Amino acid sequence: MGAAETVEDAVEDAKESTEISVPKKNVIVRFAVTAGFERDKKIVDFPFVSQLGSLWNVNDSTAQLFVSKIEEKFRKKGKIHGNFDPESDYKTAEHLHQYLDSTDFDLFIRALCKSLERAGNVTERKGLVGGNIVFVHYTSFEENDLGHILVVMLGNQSGFEFDSNLQPKSLTSINISDLKQAALFDLNLFSAVYPNVGEDAYLRFIQAGSKSAFIQDALGCKKSQSNKDSADGVITALRGFVKEHKIPLTLRDAIETSIQDLFFKKAKSKTDRVIRLAEIQNVVDDLLPLDSPHRNQFATYVNAHECEINDFFEVASITAKSLLEVVLSDSSRNYECRIKSTSVGTETSGKPIVVDDDYQYLRVKLSEESSLVLRQLLGHSDE
Repeated sequence: MGAAETVEDAVEDAKESTEISVPKKNVIVRFAVTAGFERDKKIVDFPFVSQLGSLWNVNDSTAQLFVSKIEEKFRKKGKIHGNFDPESDYKTAEHLHQYLDSTDFDLFIRALCKSLERAGNVTERKGLVGGNIVFVHYTSFEENDLGHILVVMLGNQSGFEFDSNLQPKSLTSINISDLKQAALFDLNLFSAVYPNVGEDAYLRFIQAGSKSAFIQDALGCKKSQSNKDSADGVITALRGFVKEHKIPLTLRDAIETSIQDLFFKKAKSKTDRVIRLAEIQNVVDDLLPLDSPHRNQFATYVNAHECEINDFFEVASITAKSLLEVVLSDSSRNYECRIKSTSVGTETSGKPIVVDDDYQYLRVKLSEESSLVLRQLLGHSDE
């Protein structure tokens, strides 16, 4: 964070508000609490300190509404997929495991607040001023569901007001249009992999960009999806999107080629190597017809289907080169061939590689050099 960045800046001024309507109760809010963070100006160096409020009354509609709206934001907004870093000095994984054993929410949240204080006091975050962070544990109605934990930063325009005990005082609307930082822990998946916390993507993050990662850093988290995983995930998601919306394969091939071109361009760039989901959305839209109802829908598809693609990532040239590569072999592994996905089709496709109607055989047009190699190999050389 730069000097001007604050926890309050985690949510920008409202562009739109979501008016209150009490949602249908589809989760059980187990615990919710607010922690206020600020610089203590009475102490030398103004340390970053926290004050933990009283537990919310989870029987009214406020907590239910909060969870409903933030979950909606996680479904619609680009995310970073991650897990706890086993090498981190911040021991959130251990604290979370202890909480699941003891269900002592107060002890757990105090441990998280200490981590947030510690992260806020490092030299590079001296510009961090203060704000409120809400912690919520909620479950579904399913038996034995461990549920999720939300950690959400709130700004002045969030629509929340708190009393002196940091209890929600009034709630006229919830403004989540510009939510910048939030974390969502999948406790069922976490519990399944613990203590191997470096496995699977049981964490989700919303953040403004690669430099806006206070929660992620303070809780000792890291991306679980490599850049290559995200790149491959884009193509997998695109093929699902095309299939769901019955988009012609010729158009799909053109989109895939354009995405690969984007990746090559970014890999070679000396000024902007970051690939953003919004840029991929633009590539898709540029090739869809102007009247297509599927324009501006690819990113929505990615987020709604929980496709494990980080909201921003980078690729190397080798990743871009292999992006559309398909590896084929026979059942006995006597051969293996690598082909470009956009080069194969059925008999009438006009593609250079043709698959038969039963998808059992390929017919490939060889170059003169390759044809000569086979002639010599099989003893039919003209020489």
